[in-house]
Amino acid sequence: MSDFGAFFGKIAGKVANAANSDRKLKCYGCNKITNHISISYADYGKANNHQTDNVWLQAGGVFMDFTPAVWPIMAGNPYACNDCQRLRFEGGVMSNDMNKRDLRL
Repeated sequence: MSDFGAFFGKIAGKVANAANSDRKLKCYGCNKITNHISISYADYGKANNHQTDNVWLQAGGVFMDFTPAVWPIMAGNPYACNDCQRLRFEGGVMSNDMNKRDLRL
């Protein structure tokens, strides 16, 4: 039964970014394994737009957070390193391409 729970937890983490929690991942900025916090796609959009506040960008990010399965499966779930704040995507089809960009919070 615990295998089913672990499997369901992984699926829930893919389908809804809100189901994710903080994780230990290899940071491409620090080049070591560090704690990463789960962030929203709205936070990713703000970092991608050089930290400028834009109502449409924030609304698009919130829409991406609440669109089940599309963004987590395609891009992966976004995380930020606790040490250097570099963003990292985990588990998506395009996550390797997304991780090549050096974006920070």
